[in-house]
Amino acid sequence: LVSDRPLGVFLSGGIDSSAVLGMMREFAAGKIKTFSVGYEATPEAEKYNADFELAARSAAYFGTEHQPLRISGKDVAECFEKIVYQMDEPISNHIQPSTFLLAKFAKPQITVALGGDGGDELFGGYDRYWYSAFLDRLQSLPAVLRSRWLLRFAEQWFGKTGLAEKSVLGQDVERFLSFMSQKETRLAEFLQPEVNRPDAGREHFAPFFETRWRDFTNQLMAVDAQTWLADESLARTDKMTMAHGLEERVPLLDPRLLELAFRIPSKMKLDSRTLGKRILRAALKDYIPPFVLQEKKRGFFSPASKWLRGELLPLAQELLSDGYAPGSERYLNLTAARRILDAHVEKCAYGLTQIWAIMTFQAWYRHYFA
Repeated sequence: LVSDRPLGVFLSGGIDSSAVLGMMREFAAGKIKTFSVGYEATPEAEKYNADFELAARSAAYFGTEHQPLRISGKDVAECFEKIVYQMDEPISNHIQPSTFLLAKFAKPQITVALGGDGGDELFGGYDRYWYSAFLDRLQSLPAVLRSRWLLRFAEQWFGKTGLAEKSVLGQDVERFLSFMSQKETRLAEFLQPEVNRPDAGREHFAPFFETRWRDFTNQLMAVDAQTWLADESLARTDKMTMAHGLEERVPLLDPRLLELAFRIPSKMKLDSRTLGKRILRAALKDYIPPFVLQEKKRGFFSPASKWLRGELLPLAQELLSDGYAPGSERYLNLTAARRILDAHVEKCAYGLTQIWAIMTFQAWYRHYFA
């Protein structure tokens, strides 16, 4: 809170940013400015804006000067290539435009924003941690019962993929990789054979598991904090905000709190699949609105998938065209990429993650190499 510049809070509506705001309300003087980002009104806006509406309720609860921003696919199309340039690396995440546009919106009023980044990785906010702990409990079952439960689990979490038992029951990099959304088979669909390395993920993450922790679920959280959080989440937040001269600070990643978090057994962090971060909820219950505490954990929803069938489609088609980034065809099979886009547009298959990654690479390659 020590700042000689205007200060505010990026409020997502979840526990983490609400806790930051609640503690700031306790110690800060004067009216606090809060900012949140949602999506323009559509027939399905309620699905995408649940946290956006919750942020407005939290702001009213704390009596802040709240300023919401709604963005559209047109807004994203206009800034997509600029975002890729600001990221400097081909890091793909369809949340980037929300952060970029929110920082642009807030900058005229504040130059420092507090955010709730890190709470999920430190205190068990993702449901994969609950699933990992559940898998550990399966180890104590007789083999027949264990196989039956494992099959049911694999079909629910991964679909009918024929997942090998060792992949999820083993306490090593295999289980970690089994939770990744971008599987090697999906990458192979559009990467050229010469650059496709199916074992790249395994080679990258294996060193993090050379030493086994007694509490493996805590180890998963620690690896996420060292990789996903540091290399994607914080990099995205920093670059998207600093593009507008705005600094975001992350109180939940104070080194002392981080060190404490990984000394807390994972069983004290996990409650149920839909209510994570149990110890954080209990410790900060006096700072978090009751209606936020009662909310079940939701995954992040954005209309990006729908935008690719509408407002973002012309941009996607341009970025995936043969002449857009000369030379990128050495790395990407653009014919296959266009098939993935067509299948997504026609609702034959869901291709958001792949398409966004390809669009990002194309824009990045054109700027730096073409």
